[in-house]
Amino acid sequence: MIEFPKGRRTFVVRELGEPEENALRVVVTEASRGEREKDPLLGVERFPVAIAVSTPSLELLWDSYIAYAVRDESYALDDEESAVETMLHVRKASTFLDYVAETTTAGSGHPGPFEHWALYCANHIIDVASQEPPRLRWLASDEVSAMATRVTLYDRA
Repeated sequence: MIEFPKGRRTFVVRELGEPEENALRVVVTEASRGEREKDPLLGVERFPVAIAVSTPSLELLWDSYIAYAVRDESYALDDEESAVETMLHVRKASTFLDYVAETTTAGSGHPGPFEHWALYCANHIIDVASQEPPRLRWLASDEVSAMATRVTLYDRA
């Protein structure tokens, strides 16, 4: 069984979608973070992030989910992120699970117990309520959609 890489790392979302009804597929690639620099137009601190073309990507596949949300990391509240061992972690209590409880009929009786999977990436936070963890699979570079090999992360003030 493949485990999600440990530690605080910089992942970039490469693909996000539903390969079939009510299944969720997310593909992330690890990027290397450059030196802090000042954006000449905005005047704020930023980090250039480079993705090597040969870097393998990791596919996360939930065969079913109750709900999921994608947030722009720049607008996400820090109330739930703490020191973590991995950028994918599970929560048994969270504001996202509160939201799911308020807006769906899902509960411990139907479909049964479920958890909140939070995936922290460079520019996105993906929240998934699911009964099962995602299946993980390493992908070769030719199995992933082409994308820019350089993105920029801005410091939040």
